[in-house]
Amino acid sequence: GRREGRGGALGGGPVARGLKDAPFLQWKPADARYRYLLTFDAADGVPGGDFSVADVWETRSWEQVAQWRGRTPPDRFGDICYGLGSMYGWAVIWGEVKTPGNVVMSRLQSLTYPNLASWPEANRPGEPGWLTTDKLKAAMVTDARTAVQKLDVRLNSVHSIAELKTFVVLTPRDRLRRPGAPVIMGAQAGCHDDTVTTLMGAVYALKRFSLD
Repeated sequence: GRREGRGGALGGGPVARGLKDAPFLQWKPADARYRYLLTFDAADGVPGGDFSVADVWETRSWEQVAQWRGRTPPDRFGDICYGLGSMYGWAVIWGEVKTPGNVVMSRLQSLTYPNLASWPEANRPGEPGWLTTDKLKAAMVTDARTAVQKLDVRLNSVHSIAELKTFVVLTPRDRLRRPGAPVIMGAQAGCHDDTVTTLMGAVYALKRFSLD
């Protein structure tokens, strides 16, 4: 049966307060006719550091329907992901699990979140989340670039759009001249790429995996 989310939708529990206290943007409420994917990228919650981001995507249209973006400790961010996922009909949750993302995923598992995605292609056979390698990141970058260029994915967040504009090639030019040298991309100096990571994870999953 349908489980009740911690603290309700946006009223009353610790998870709900987190959603209101931090930058929470919602463009479309949950619709029982559709399925949703939540992708996350966690940071340490240090003032002035990277942001923790959770994006919710409608799996049919690939539209970004909600976003939480703020700085909070990873275990607390796990509570927020739980609350946001429950708001969207227990959305499938998939996130980057290198430290501190592993803390977020462990928190979701301890809360027995019912819909954590595990796909062998994500370098974690039998375990939820993805572990980024050069090969996986290259595929994610290619998928996201194509989806954005073809307007297959519908972005609503000004943060996501702004970070795409400063997501650049970081590989030194001398290395780019070497045959087979990997192209490394990331945020240019002084910028962030946290929402780009959640976008790349979403497009990769929506393109390749069944979310039913």
